[in-house]
Formats: sequence, structure tokens, C-alpha cells
Amino acid sequence: MGENGKRLGRTMSYSRRGWLGYLVGGGAIAVALIMALSPAATAASANFLHAPYKGVVSPNNDIYQSGCGKVTAEKKWHFSMKKGVGGSESKGSAASCKKQIAGVGQSSDAESYGGFDLAFSLGKIPATATTVDANITASWAASFTASDGGKSPACNNLVNTYNDSFTEWEWNSFGSFAYQENDSYNGIWYNYSYNTASLPSPFNLNNTTYYYTYHDSSTYASCEAYGNAFAEVYGYLVDTTTGSEQYTSSNSIGSNGEMFDVFVEVFNETDFGCDQYYEWDEGSSYGSNTSTCYSYNTTLTSEVYSYVPTFTSSTGTSSTVSWSNTSSTTGDMTWSGPWASTDHFALVLYVYADVYAYNGWQHGSASFMFNMATLGHGFKLNKIVIS
Repeated sequence: MGENGKRLGRTMSYSRRGWLGYLVGGGAIAVALIMALSPAATAASANFLHAPYKGVVSPNNDIYQSGCGKVTAEKKWHFSMKKGVGGSESKGSAASCKKQIAGVGQSSDAESYGGFDLAFSLGKIPATATTVDANITASWAASFTASDGGKSPACNNLVNTYNDSFTEWEWNSFGSFAYQENDSYNGIWYNYSYNTASLPSPFNLNNTTYYYTYHDSSTYASCEAYGNAFAEVYGYLVDTTTGSEQYTSSNSIGSNGEMFDVFVEVFNETDFGCDQYYEWDEGSSYGSNTSTCYSYNTTLTSEVYSYVPTFTSSTGTSSTVSWSNTSSTTGDMTWSGPWASTDHFALVLYVYADVYAYNGWQHGSASFMFNMATLGHGFKLNKIVIS
């Protein structure tokens, strides 16, 4: 079933993209990485590697800001092969603009996203080896705030209304079909139809016909300010001879590679409406012609969720919430053999973080500070061991 208990019609479908396109991204980087890790470029195999390392670093730095949001990258994402240490430092704020007209200037975003890809040539792995292990330590300081500004605990954003009506028919032993859809957003209607002029009249519900209809209406308004972030490390052992990739058999850094995940928010939300569906499928019927209504309305609510290093949460009614933490994690990323002793291998690590702040209150704000680069903080690859 779909949202609010609705069943999806036969003609609806979806698709998903694989992870490979997301990870590889730019073709130039992919080509450079493959060439650097080819057998001709690999160094002699070693059972123990430590800084200074020989390999490839591909940093990724991206910021996004809208409205009156601001982001400052104090230190861009970087990694030193000489020291085996890297990281980033940034801060951002999302505040409502001083002047607002008809909602314009009210909302803002601030985001810092990035990390680095690391690749290390391992050469040939001895036939007697059973594990490849990367030992890593990460240390950071971070803080987040979210506030409604203390002037408007009741959300006074514009109220949005939605209406949707959809009907589908199939007949002639499912050789013919038609549909009709009518949608509206804040009173503006959009109408779509196909082959409705050919509908049999009356349309009989029997063992050779199909009929599906749903209707829903809703009203929604919300105000929120929030800050959130996550940081993770994951990787692959790549057989550069065959091109095959092996994911970790275990990852004890943070929670399976997720070093931290934080969310703080102050919000107020109004959401109510009704929906109904009915389906006839070759003699079987589902749903009903009776509408089911719901109402989800909140007063001012504040919440904090964090996974550092375990899950904690709190909720309340404060107009301002904050979270700060200084912590570290040490662990191992392990790959288990056996491997072909005649092939060449490379270890590829991905270190990424996304730090974000958003405000939608008329007088609200949200902010973040993230430091994994200075004051003793950073991401360190301690050693790579083949055993």
C-alpha cells in the first residue's frame, strides 16, 4: 500500500540507481584512480604500512547556502599522505533575513559537505594472508543550535491545501484502459485523462474488468529550525587485476563506520485531511468508499537525537535547543581472504561528512560548528596490516 493506506495502481512503477554512479562521479577522477592503481603503478607488497604513505588523495569540498544562510570553511577537506592525517573545519548559520515580504527572506539553508577518497597500493597479497586491516582514529568537536527566535511559538506560515482524485478502468479482457486524474494545489486545479471517451456505459464490475479509484485532501503548514550532521568511513579492497571489489567483513569505527549522527530541531506543525480508495480486480474488491480522516497537529516541540557513540534522545517544548560534543573513536576496518596471490590489490577508503542547518521560522535560526582538523582533532590512518 502507498501513503495513508492507499494502494498503487497497476500503471505506477519506480526505479533505483546503483551506488557505483554515485561513488565514481567524475569520469576524470575515475580514470586517474584506475591508472594509479594498475599493476604497472603498484609498489612492492608490504605486510605493514604506515605514514608516510604512497597513494592517491581525491578531496571533495562543497558548500550550499540560500536565503540569509552563511557557511565558512575554515579548513577544507584534506588528507596528508606524509602524516596520515586529514580532516576539515567549518561553521554555518541559517537565519531569517531582517526584511521579509510574503515569506520571501524567511527561510534559509547552510550546508558543508565533503570528505576525501584515499587509495593505497598493496601490490600482491601473500597466499598465506587471511586479513587486510586498516586501523583508524577519528576525533572531533561539534555543536548545533536551533531556535524559533522566541517571538512566534505559533507557526504563522502560509497554509497549503492539496486535493487529488485518480480513477483507472480496464476492460475487454484488459485490452483497453482509461484513466482520469484531477489535482489541486492551493486552489489551482490540474486535470489529466486518457481514453475516457471510450469507457463502456455502464462500466460493469465483473471477472474481466478492473477498477481503481482514490481521493484525498489535506491541509499542511509547518515551521521548523534544525541542525544535523553525520560523518562516516567505509571502503573496498579492490583487485586491480580483475576489477572486482570487496566490502569490509567488519567495521568497528563508530557504529559500523558511522562516526556520529546528530539532529536538533524546534518545530510546530499542522497536518490534517481525509483519504479514500476502492479497488475492483477481476471479482475481488479492496478498500471502501468511506473516507478515513486524520489530524496531526503539534504545539511548539523541541527534540535532540544523537548517535555518539550510542543513541540518546530528548524531547520538550523549549524554543531553543543546543547540542555540543567533543569525542573520538578508534577501530578497525577488516577484509577477509583468501585472495588470488597472482593478482594486484589496492585499498580504497571513503571519508565523508554532511553538516547542515535550516531555518523556516520568521525570527528563528539554526547553526553548526564542526571541527575535525585542529586542536588535536582529525582523521588518522594509523596503519594498514596484512596478516
